[in-house]
Amino acid sequence: MDDLTSILLLLELQHEFSGLKIPGRLAKYGPPFKPKEEFLDADVSPVMTFIVQSCVFTPTLPGVNKVPDEFWSGELQPLLEKIGKHNLSDSYDHGRVSKRKMIGFAVIVVLHVLAKGLMGKAPMDPENNRQDDNIAGTDSSHSSSKTSPKVRNSLPTESNDINGVQKSLANVRLNENLKAIKYPSKKRLKEAYSLFVYGDGLDEIIRLLGESEDISNWGEPLNSLAENIRYTIASLLHFVFVTVDRTPQSPHLANDGKGPEGIVERIYNRVPWFLTRQVLRVGNAGLLMSGLTRLFLMKPLSWFGESRNLLQTMLSGIFSADLEHTDNVLKGIDTNFADDPKWTQMREALQWYAQLSRIRQDEVRDQSIQQKLNITVAILKEYQIEKKLNADVAGSAEEKATSETNVDSSEVYTVSLSSDGEKDSHKFDPFSDIGVQTAMKYFDAVLTHRDRECLIHDLCEDNQLTDIVREVMSCFYTIIYDAHQAADFSRAIYDFQCFLYDLIQLSKAAAPLSSFVELVEKYQSCFLRFVHRLIVNAPDLCAQWCVWYRHCLDECNIKSQSPDTVKATQDALNSLDDDTKQKVLHEIETYINDLEKEKEVTIEKNECTSEWHFHLAKLFGSAIITPTKAKGSPQPQLPECNINLTMTRKHLLAPFRKCLMQQLDTLYEEKESKGSKD
Repeated sequence: MDDLTSILLLLELQHEFSGLKIPGRLAKYGPPFKPKEEFLDADVSPVMTFIVQSCVFTPTLPGVNKVPDEFWSGELQPLLEKIGKHNLSDSYDHGRVSKRKMIGFAVIVVLHVLAKGLMGKAPMDPENNRQDDNIAGTDSSHSSSKTSPKVRNSLPTESNDINGVQKSLANVRLNENLKAIKYPSKKRLKEAYSLFVYGDGLDEIIRLLGESEDISNWGEPLNSLAENIRYTIASLLHFVFVTVDRTPQSPHLANDGKGPEGIVERIYNRVPWFLTRQVLRVGNAGLLMSGLTRLFLMKPLSWFGESRNLLQTMLSGIFSADLEHTDNVLKGIDTNFADDPKWTQMREALQWYAQLSRIRQDEVRDQSIQQKLNITVAILKEYQIEKKLNADVAGSAEEKATSETNVDSSEVYTVSLSSDGEKDSHKFDPFSDIGVQTAMKYFDAVLTHRDRECLIHDLCEDNQLTDIVREVMSCFYTIIYDAHQAADFSRAIYDFQCFLYDLIQLSKAAAPLSSFVELVEKYQSCFLRFVHRLIVNAPDLCAQWCVWYRHCLDECNIKSQSPDTVKATQDALNSLDDDTKQKVLHEIETYINDLEKEKEVTIEKNECTSEWHFHLAKLFGSAIITPTKAKGSPQPQLPECNINLTMTRKHLLAPFRKCLMQQLDTLYEEKESKGSKD
């Protein structure tokens, strides 16, 4: 796949995934989801539709193939659309990339890799790859001068039947002198991909894992594949838990809360690990499922109305921690400006905006971008106009124009001064730097508070989520039964608990990438032991999953049917005039050159060199947020970080999507026609 097609796929996936928050988009994925009349005009998502239909809604995927169609359209789809209707807040308004959006970026780059495999296909002869493919991915090492912190103060305890080896794995003490990162060989990786898609790589790796849980003696290219898996997991964890927290924050967020590890730590502290392990020790699978259902889904009796089950209580507790924090922020700011009429108006404006529809919020946000205003200033301006119109509905258009002019000239760009010419710190000025920071801090708390209330209402106030979990457990009963008979679930949960604990401590210490690589290496034996026992003791279950995985690999075969993304790119490019075409190609070339330069820098710093990581960093760093001052241009999350693909998004993405959708429609019609003949 050429660079232009690859980048178009990335931009298209960003557009499609971010659009999932809009009700109606999910129904466009096709059966088993059902479209609704109110959302018939929703945009299509050709790339994600193809991925889902090829790899998820297939009769070969164990467990999912037993889920009735009514579950997707009658239970899951309504819950997701209900959350979408609540219009959760946008990162632009917060002045930072939210955790939700950051995780979304990570999902996008993973889907991008998958889409390149499904639509770009795997090469049959990896020896024909370019010689320079192995330059940045050789078996070379780069040392780091950074040292790793000692990450544990106390350990989760377990009964005496857990042997010393496992306890030593739980007590991860990373070396003070970090060992160098060994980058996987790109050439070997392409050999491995070719072996899996066109050869017996899947059978070989199952045979090796069935013989032993030790993979240190694996030959090439499987050894490089294992290295790449460890490296990818460590890089992704390091980016989400460390790199993101190192980014410079807006002034109103300088002392704000915790990073992503804060959410994980809340989950860690609320999961009943000991009780879960005791339930998983039950020998009878039927009693096991009943025990898990009782533990997490059964509601206790209450004299005070309907109570919540443990799952709902855990989720509510996690979200309520944010509610308590935001309540304190809101009360503190309100107290500081209790009798200030300007603050009263700003507070009303921010709360007014939080309750607007998605379309109306987009309009205000667009005005903030176009007029180069901080979002709180743009909201105040719109609120004053709307309040004026509501107060005098019969007012003339001239009065409306006058009110707009007054807001722009006398308020938006004017900073109120005290008699000595200094800013009065005891009064709220919505257009001063301090005033904007205060308003942004309050606005961030308002949006967060509303988001958490909506999530608690959607996930905890009724039984929709409980019914979904119960249905999933029912469909996966056979799989859980076979796996429970084959492996020690209780021990696996303990290993996972210890891994999470160490991950949290590493994240708090902002450890370097090499520490995360070592962490993954420390715990890989726990995972391999679990997989080894599944393969040995549950061969039928293993065979079912191998059938599905072989199906996915066959989709990456050049003989399989899929949209021709290269042709779609060329058709879309040919639809442009010559001048626009040259500008688009220049943008793509510049972007590729920037990636190569960043790759050289990251190799020197002993950091991640994978292409997906560069895309992830670009998506995160270039996300637009509101300016920090009353008047100013919207800025990227990271200074001087910009994807610089404006022309490509504006002129090429829509025709590319249209061409892909046309090919998909033709492909599905051919499959339906072939199926009816059979």
